[in-house]
Amino acid sequence: VHVLTTDSLSPRERSACLEELLDGVHVVRVRNLSNVLRGRLNLSTPLGLRSTLGRILDSGSVEIIHAHEFRTVENLELVRMSHCLPALVLSPHGTLPHETGRSCLKRMWDLWLGRSLFGLFDHVVALTERESTDVRRLWRDCGNPLEEERISVIPNGVRLEDFSALPSGEEFRSRWGLG
Repeated sequence: VHVLTTDSLSPRERSACLEELLDGVHVVRVRNLSNVLRGRLNLSTPLGLRSTLGRILDSGSVEIIHAHEFRTVENLELVRMSHCLPALVLSPHGTLPHETGRSCLKRMWDLWLGRSLFGLFDHVVALTERESTDVRRLWRDCGNPLEEERISVIPNGVRLEDFSALPSGEEFRSRWGLG
């Protein structure tokens, strides 16, 4: 497993280590041009992403790429490399609806850039049935309907029964002045 990401940790902090092996996972970080853009607008500016991904792909050991979130600069780089990519899976993590977050920016992204992304992904993993509905609607509305067998629902790994008998929230609310 390889994880390819940027060196941004926060708007003011970067990872000093660009490559490391963590529990058998190769973590490769590319420099992010602007941590401010990443922190304030959730906009990555990865330098050398394409060449680094190319180096990883050249190893011949990559069978699948799992992208996280839909509207990312990293995914636009995948479009530019689509001729040499293995299977692509997307997990949008609840970011698809135009009604949440930066609605205007999402609409502009989908209009100008998103159209090249809709056909790129071989499979989409939704967290909930609601998200799978969002996936179907967005892909359809943008002229690229997604077949049912290309969507899976895999919830986050949380056992709800572990949280069925929680104490009252009054102490927490009082402690933190939440009213």
